[in-house]
Order: sequence, then C-alpha cells, then structure tokens
Amino acid sequence: MKRHSRFYRLMTGLFLWLAVSSMASQKTLEPLYGIVLNKGNIRIQVKSNGCTSAESFSLSLVDGELAIYRVKADHCRRGSFRVWLDFAEYRRIDGLKLINPIKFFEKS
Repeated sequence: MKRHSRFYRLMTGLFLWLAVSSMASQKTLEPLYGIVLNKGNIRIQVKSNGCTSAESFSLSLVDGELAIYRVKADHCRRGSFRVWLDFAEYRRIDGLKLINPIKFFEKS
C-alpha cells in the first residue's frame, strides 16, 4: 500500500511539472501601454513586476503584421509598474498593422 502511494505522488508530481513547463514555454500576445516606431527601432511600454526585460519578448513581423509576444513570464514580486523596452529589429514597412491590444491608462 505504501509503495502505491509513493508511486501516485511521484506520477502526480511529474504530471504537474510537465503541465507547468509546457505553460511556461507558451508565448502570449502582450498588451501594450505605448509603442514608438522610429528610425529602425521599436520602443514598447509594457507592465512589469520588476523582472521584465527585452529578452522577455519576441517580435514577429509577417506580411506587414507586427506581433509582440511575451516569452518569459515576470515572476518578481515588486509592485506592478510600466516599463519602456527598446528593440532594434524594425524594418520600415508602409501600412504596418499591430496585432497586440493597446491598454490605456490615466496619469496620476
């Protein structure tokens, strides 16, 4: 009986680990609080808890559609704030369409 209990705990732990690791590798479309396209650079404003950096994101430009994905979650516990991040991966395309949702906020 004790051996079966250990086996079930082990299998449950393995299942949870696999579920969490597969969720961590998923990329999500990030809501943007601001975006600036200027001279080959992209500057975005996103929400951070203290551990967000440019490496937390992946940019995808396909058929004139720009999508910015968060590929690394921010698990820090600092209070939520907005941060500007810079990318030098932009090539000018007329009629560029942004896929990400835009969030509006009031300055306090």
